[in-house]
Amino acid sequence: MDILNNGVAIFSGILLLITICTIINYIITSLALYNVAKAERDDKPWLAWIPVGNAYMTIKLGKGNMLFIIPFVLAMVFGGVIRNISMIVYTVYSIYMYKNICDRYNASFMPILIGALALIVGVVPALINVNILIYLIGLYGQWNLYRCVTKRVKVQ
Repeated sequence: MDILNNGVAIFSGILLLITICTIINYIITSLALYNVAKAERDDKPWLAWIPVGNAYMTIKLGKGNMLFIIPFVLAMVFGGVIRNISMIVYTVYSIYMYKNICDRYNASFMPILIGALALIVGVVPALINVNILIYLIGLYGQWNLYRCVTKRVKVQ
C-alpha cells in the first residue's frame, strides 16, 4: 500500500508542477503578445489574455492569414483525429507567426521553437522530465520576446 501511496504522491507532484508551469507560461505568453500589440498600436491588445483571442492575436501580430484560426476552433470543438490534425496545423502555423514577430523585434526565435516541441514530447509519458525542461526553454523564449519588445518601445 505504501508503494501505491508513494506513486500517487509522485504523480500528483508532477501534475502540480506541470499545472504551475502551464499557468506561468500562459501569463508570460499573454504578456508578450499584449506588449507586442501595444507596441504596434493595436486597438484591442487585451485579446492577448483570452484563449481564443490569444490565438487570434498571434496570427494578427504575425501578419498571417486569419483563416488559420479555423483549425484552432476545430480543435476546441471536435475530438480524436480531427482535433489532433487541427492542433498540429494550428501549432505549425503559430510557430511561423512567432518567427515573424521575433524577427521584427530582434528576439531569439529558437527557444520558442524548442518550447513548441513540448506538445510533441508530451505525448510520450516517459519523457515527462524532458518535457518540463523543454517547457521551461519555451517559457524563456516568451520572456525574451517580452523583454525585446519592452526595450524597443522604451528606445523609440
